[in-house]
Amino acid sequence: MATETDDAIAVRIAQQVATLEDVDPIDLEPPLYEVVDVDALEALCGGPTSHEPFTGSVSFDYRGYTITVDHEGSIDVLATTANPVDAGRDPTGVSGGSSADDGRLVGEQ
Repeated sequence: MATETDDAIAVRIAQQVATLEDVDPIDLEPPLYEVVDVDALEALCGGPTSHEPFTGSVSFDYRGYTITVDHEGSIDVLATTANPVDAGRDPTGVSGGSSADDGRLVGEQ
């Protein structure tokens, strides 16, 4: 039977973030491989199958979370914004809208 650690680190990270955001991992934008070198991450932190003699951890930001992977392949996902799901998106949900200085949309009362 396969265990959680049998999956590639990038797959496990995508699954954890997608679970937190209640979306399918394939729908995560940008894809994880555009943010971090997933092959290097796997080589460093792939656990017992890793070929590099590495101890420690690697951290990076992704979609409003700080992802930390240690040398054994353990993954921690910590929210770094109040609403990580909306990190990097227009908080108004209005594409191309502009804001007044006090945070209201222009034209909003």
